Amino acid sequence: MINRELNDTAVKMIVMSLNNLKTDIQYKKDLITVNSVQFPK
Repeated sequence: MINRELNDTAVKMIVMSLNNLKTDIQYKKDLITVNSVQFPK
């Protein structure tokens, strides 16, 4: 039972980390897009 709870917690933490990473990547992509539009090279 304790193992199961630990596993659930670990999975939740991993999922949260992945979601944060996805958000971070999307945010950086948007920033790059904005910068490219403002300052065409």
